Amino acid sequence: MTTLKERRNLIKTLWKGGVHKVSTLQKTTGFPSKTLYRWAKQLEETNDLKQGSHSGRPRRLTPKKRRYLGHIAKTKKCASSSEVTEHLKKTYPRLEIAPRTVRENLQKLGYKVCIPRSVPLLTKDAMTCRIA
Repeated sequence: MTTLKERRNLIKTLWKGGVHKVSTLQKTTGFPSKTLYRWAKQLEETNDLKQGSHSGRPRRLTPKKRRYLGHIAKTKKCASSSEVTEHLKKTYPRLEIAPRTVRENLQKLGYKVCIPRSVPLLTKDAMTCRIA
């Protein structure tokens, strides 16, 4: 697996070598075309590929806490986001997190929101039919 820096350098060398069509770059490297369009635009404007600046603000959930959140979601399938938040706060007392942040992180982990289907209980007639 190549790093992002190596990928950028590869695209820069191909660009300097005269390969300016995104379709050719995509076939050559196998990188996503959406990314290559963005990089081609950046290369046309500045003739360089630089990574955008980030705020530097740390995430609320570290990777360890995020794994634990996934563990909670797997074991307590019917828990609401508020209940999961309270469970996280019990485990990590200094963690200040909102239920919305928990929902967003669960979505990033691949979980989807669903409401369990209500299933009616068997009536007396249905029970006798099942026995018969």
